[in-house]
Amino acid sequence: LEDSFTDLGALLAEAFGIRNGRKMNLDFTLCAGDNGPNGLLTKAALGITTANAASIIYDDVVQLRFSVDPAYRAGGTYMCHDTIMMALRLVKNTLNEPLWCSGVQLGGPDTIDGHKAFVNMDMASTIAAGAKTMTFGQHFKYTMRRVGARRMYRLQELYRANDQDGFVLFERADG
Repeated sequence: LEDSFTDLGALLAEAFGIRNGRKMNLDFTLCAGDNGPNGLLTKAALGITTANAASIIYDDVVQLRFSVDPAYRAGGTYMCHDTIMMALRLVKNTLNEPLWCSGVQLGGPDTIDGHKAFVNMDMASTIAAGAKTMTFGQHFKYTMRRVGARRMYRLQELYRANDQDGFVLFERADG
């Protein structure tokens, strides 16, 4: 802290914020709800799985979308890991047209078969039969609630015997 030529406090706050955001995404995606939030994949019903444990085909994508009740299909989006998104870029429909469309071309986000598509790095990165590799639905209805502000403290007394400072970050949230 004494020898730093940069604002180490600001650098640590940024690093903690990024790390905290990644941890919260992991919890909001996979957590079982006992000691954390109810994760999206934990509570999501299994709609359709890939017929083949090694690849996704057009029929899998269509069946996934239609496994969702029509009342919840409107405004639905796809979500998957980046490696699954790459695999989807190679999938073509029955007219040999790619399912994936770059958002740059549309002036918006990337789409899969006309629906917005988002990457979530905490979802499964490999295709497996019976796994929740990709989701479709009204993801915007999943609510993440933060209680109060994120708080970071510098602990100067606790580590003073070793002439060190510690930092801790707290944030309350649920999903």
